[in-house]
Amino acid sequence: MGWAAAWPPLARGATGRGIREGDLVGATLAPVLFFLCFHLPLHESMPDYADFLLPVVLVQSAIFAAILAAQNAGSDAGAAVQDRLLSLPIPRLAPAVGRLSAMGLRAAVSVASGLGLATLFGFGFAGGAGATAAFLLTPVLLALVLSMLTDALGQVVRDRDTVGQFLMIPQLLLVMMSTGVVPEAGFPEWIRPFVRNQPVSQYVAVMRGWRAGDPVEPLPAVLWTLALAAAGVAALVAAGRREARR
Repeated sequence: MGWAAAWPPLARGATGRGIREGDLVGATLAPVLFFLCFHLPLHESMPDYADFLLPVVLVQSAIFAAILAAQNAGSDAGAAVQDRLLSLPIPRLAPAVGRLSAMGLRAAVSVASGLGLATLFGFGFAGGAGATAAFLLTPVLLALVLSMLTDALGQVVRDRDTVGQFLMIPQLLLVMMSTGVVPEAGFPEWIRPFVRNQPVSQYVAVMRGWRAGDPVEPLPAVLWTLALAAAGVAALVAAGRREARR
């Protein structure tokens, strides 16, 4: 059975499970709660704070999708669902790609939810159609490349709770130690190089430029995306080979 026959039912199954388990509800509520938690107390710190804040809200939603991808893969591996699927004549990576399809949908729902709320608080696009499309697609693409890595991790750890707890701390540190919530000048000088150059800040910076219609230098974000994608593909292949040897 090739990809054309294997992928659609696996993607539908993963999406259906996400709907039954409330993943899409979480995808809708997470950006809303994060936006409100920071916008309500900090919106007077600068003009147009909604424009400043939304990029990091969407980036964090992408990271949350990746954490959920790890948990779903851990659940499938721990419950032997992965083993049963791999006993079928389907491509080795097909179960993971099916789960990734559901994560792409979840990320798109989060983008729509966050954008809808931010618009009520004054968010708006000043760039052209291309810049707007790039802004909206960036968090979805980030969710997919991160989910490749975390799905592979979930297959190895094989425990939903353990892998979720393991990933929660690094995402919190990356978001809070970025230029997403406060400008770089709000951090101590000694840590500013890390804050400025870490991936969350790089994605946030390019998304802000696209929103404003300003000239942007997308190379750092592009390089991070390519590196994460390459690492994700390698991790999925390695995890698939490991499962095949079990």
